[in-house]
Amino acid sequence: MTPNKILHYFIVADRSGSMVDQIDEVRDELYRHHKELTTITQSTSTEVRFHFMMFNSRMEWLSNGEPIQDFDPAQFDEYQSDGLTALYDAVGMAIERAEYKIGTKLNPEREEVVIMAFSDGGENSSTKWQARSLTNLITSHQNLPGWTITFTGCDVAGFQELAQMKMRSDRMLKYDSSEKSIAFKKMSTFIEKNLWNDNLMCEAPFEKRSEEHTSEL
Repeated sequence: MTPNKILHYFIVADRSGSMVDQIDEVRDELYRHHKELTTITQSTSTEVRFHFMMFNSRMEWLSNGEPIQDFDPAQFDEYQSDGLTALYDAVGMAIERAEYKIGTKLNPEREEVVIMAFSDGGENSSTKWQARSLTNLITSHQNLPGWTITFTGCDVAGFQELAQMKMRSDRMLKYDSSEKSIAFKKMSTFIEKNLWNDNLMCEAPFEKRSEEHTSEL
């Protein structure tokens, strides 16, 4: 059956050493999220093409655009914490790859790109992307029709760095460092909710939280 809509869904997940205290909970959330997305695609007319990158000082793709139901979730076992945080390279590579594989001229009624980046730390090891070049990339892509780029951070540094690069404040959400699994669950719940409602064209993907967790940009 030809899907009425295709979602090109990119998860960009930090696996640096500072994730060690909650890596198991975040991995469990990935398993649950995959299961829920598979159920949704079987019950709706939306096809989810899944891209999953985990990063520390290097980037590794576990999934490169296959239908979500064809991805083997056992691969999430490879999501282990170690190393530094190449946040700029991870975000830049995800946007670059989405443009290369999907393009920038989309009909949002039929096709969308959603990039969900998650990190619990600030930038400390990127080699390709620097602040100026990543700023240009973000600002040139985040308002394209059919494109949603979000960032969920658990560290003031990473959050402020991407805010300074002019990432849209309504597509960013800050959590405390002790809330890594909660932050990841918030990301995944947003996707699931909007897939069920067939309403991914969302100006402000995150619901407003209490002041202590919301950035004032």
